[in-house]
Amino acid sequence: MLTQQHAGHSFGASVPKEITAEFVREEIARGRAIIPANINHVELEPMIIGRNFLVKINGNIGNSALGSSIEEEVAKLTWGIRWGSDTVMDLSTGKHI
Repeated sequence: MLTQQHAGHSFGASVPKEITAEFVREEIARGRAIIPANINHVELEPMIIGRNFLVKINGNIGNSALGSSIEEEVAKLTWGIRWGSDTVMDLSTGKHI
């Protein structure tokens, strides 16, 4: 059982209350943010990644027929929660997790 969750850390980020187009342009121009995009994706939904922007953190757990244990998966889940995962997905392909 978790008794405490990581509170998070800004690591020097300065996230404004409102993200404006000008702020986005400035961050990209200064090399502190990017908007990755693949022109081969028909339904492109560009998202910005950068020092002064929030991100969603996903954690994955899952056993396989080749090897893993419940203890290992619970440990991964515990660390994901401690470090602030927004979601956790079970990608098990083996039995009995």
